[in-house]
Amino acid sequence: IDWTLAPSLSLRAGAFANRLVRPIANVTLGAGPGQFPGVGFVGAGGSFRQRQNVDAISSEGVELDLRWRSGDWRAQAAYGFTDARVKASGTALPLNGLRPAQVPRHTASATMGWSGVSATLRYVSSQFEDDLNRRSLDAAITLDAVGAVPVSPVLTLFARGENLFDARVEAA
Repeated sequence: IDWTLAPSLSLRAGAFANRLVRPIANVTLGAGPGQFPGVGFVGAGGSFRQRQNVDAISSEGVELDLRWRSGDWRAQAAYGFTDARVKASGTALPLNGLRPAQVPRHTASATMGWSGVSATLRYVSSQFEDDLNRRSLDAAITLDAVGAVPVSPVLTLFARGENLFDARVEAA
């Protein structure tokens, strides 16, 4: 849905339902400590995974985008909600009904800009690092900035700064 609320204000909303059939995923096959055929020794706290096809991944959600512009000023706010689930059988059965690894449920951003300068605040909710949904990555909020200054009709100076306050963004 695209809705113009006023000449300078618009809202976009969308809903989606996707189904990926036989996608490749990491599948945990064992946890240490122990000796595993074809793998060798896996230490305590460790695990070994294999890339395998799972039956499907279903993902439903909504996306919202609000935009405003007045002269050189502009603002945008966006939000996304994703509910994704794995459908699995066979050796991947322990993943059935779990969230896919590294897929956050919520994302959001807000941007404010004037002329060639803008700043964007981004949010990503917590997500699972692993296929078994046991290791969680914390949510993160970052601030980015962009500036562009035209110095001639064919040359523009451009600068970008990402995660300006050095927020902790977990990855594995």
